[in-house]
Amino acid sequence: MNSNQRADAHVRFIDLFTEGRALLTLTLILSVGSHATNLFVTRTVLPTIVADIGGKELMYWALALFQIAAIVGGMGSAQIKAKLGGRHTIYLAAGLLVIGSCFAGFATHFGYLVIGRGIQGFAEGMLISLAYIILSESYKNNLMARMIGVLAIVWAVAAAIGPLAAGLLEEAFGWRSAFLINLVIALVLVVQSRLAVKQQISNTQTDRVPLARMALFVTAITALCLTGQLNDPLQIGSVLAMAAALLTLAIRRDQKATNRMLPKFIFTAKNSIGLGFWINISISLAAGGHVVYAVALLQSIWQLSPMSAGYIASILAATWSIASWSLSGVTKLKNQLNLIRLGVSLITFSFLLTALGWAQANLIITGLGFAMMGTGLGTSTIFLDKKIMQAAAQPEKDRTSSMLPPIDSAASAIGAAFASILALSLGLFGGTPTFGILDADVAISVAPQMYLIFFVLALPAMVMTFLLPLNDSQVEPVSEFANTTSS
Repeated sequence: MNSNQRADAHVRFIDLFTEGRALLTLTLILSVGSHATNLFVTRTVLPTIVADIGGKELMYWALALFQIAAIVGGMGSAQIKAKLGGRHTIYLAAGLLVIGSCFAGFATHFGYLVIGRGIQGFAEGMLISLAYIILSESYKNNLMARMIGVLAIVWAVAAAIGPLAAGLLEEAFGWRSAFLINLVIALVLVVQSRLAVKQQISNTQTDRVPLARMALFVTAITALCLTGQLNDPLQIGSVLAMAAALLTLAIRRDQKATNRMLPKFIFTAKNSIGLGFWINISISLAAGGHVVYAVALLQSIWQLSPMSAGYIASILAATWSIASWSLSGVTKLKNQLNLIRLGVSLITFSFLLTALGWAQANLIITGLGFAMMGTGLGTSTIFLDKKIMQAAAQPEKDRTSSMLPPIDSAASAIGAAFASILALSLGLFGGTPTFGILDADVAISVAPQMYLIFFVLALPAMVMTFLLPLNDSQVEPVSEFANTTSS
């Protein structure tokens, strides 16, 4: 797409593979595909892992530490890319993915698996953030929305093959193979990036990776996640206070630094950057617990196999992808803003529908709740992310784009920890399981209460969508969106 094309020009799927973008497009697909496949495979085999090596009360850490590490990898990706270049950054991430997958695949205790997931998370955080940097640099205006739609199809494919692959691997080779298959994925990723990504170290950004500030952020988020294992109100309050103090210190230090990690307007409600990030945070907080417990609830209530439960849970990703692909060609800004509002509203009310499904032990209603959530995500995400990235001025563009995944990861990890607090306090792990890892009657009683609370967490996001402006003062002229292939 040429730089002189209008911002609302219609773009075609084939445009993603023209003007030298074909191999770059395939590299982004592979990077996001690795992350998506790992998500669905791990979620599918997690109850089997718990049944084999224990760790039921620590289940949420398989997500939380992964997300925490993804925050670190994502936060440092822009600086690492500036130091090493795009290609070598992918090499580094692929190597770490291999190490983490081996750690998890050979684990004999759930704690070792969590450590492996943490290393995987760091690698995946780098890959996803780097993909967003490349996306903002090389795919402009509505070509960007079309590319995000293609990446949504990647999620659909991962949703389709993830549970099946996990089930087949588990039955043939055991659950460990679901992690060790990443060795093949990492090899393909290295070969693809060698062909697709130019190696060019930045001449403009030479600042060091801000390790001290990253440590403050990660310590605070880890402390928040630790509350998921506590049930004493005084202890929870103390940890929350400590985490809030650390976050405040980290944010203030970052705002004063010359090599900031956080976008300039992230904590304001003045434009699409701040509002967009807070909408994503609210949704991710609400959805964090769903990701951890959905498969276990499905297995225990309806006595489903890991593969069957994984497929039902992946209805969310499938409908997300269908909606994204179907709507990615919408070009008018007003229509895109209306779709953001509609999508976030669907996400919010999907928690109510899913709560009804759990309460009535009705698999159809529950599945419709998953589908409604996925449709909402697919309707809103591509245009919300596009709006955030295009609202950033050029010096902030890499920083803003690269922080989208880690901020979502942080909110998801905190949401998972909060869901664990709910699960413990409401007694989700009580009773005597007859199938799976949860007592069916207890699950039917507790799950609706949890999802009603998730609905309350998502409400602010729905309200904030109506504060989003149609245009942003920070948007650059179209002429400045020239195609600059990522290096």
